[in-house]
Amino acid sequence: MQYGEIWEKIIDNDEKSLVCFANGTCVVMTEPSDQLEIQAVELLKAWGPVQPGSSAGDFSAIYLDDYPGWVVTSHHPDILNLRGSG
Repeated sequence: MQYGEIWEKIIDNDEKSLVCFANGTCVVMTEPSDQLEIQAVELLKAWGPVQPGSSAGDFSAIYLDDYPGWVVTSHHPDILNLRGSG
């Protein structure tokens, strides 16, 4: 199962759009535009890079029961990464 397929199953919400990247990163678009990929990349640029010792360095892991791996959260609630799968 590919990252995008897993993300679609984890985030089951018809009102949100997902942009999934090959490295497992997923950007959840709560207010999607016509250019989802550009919107997602701009959000990643605005909320990175991570600065150690700041809230940008905070993360947590959510272990998945139904899929292999875990979700790593970031300091932005709509930027997530899937690890241990793909």
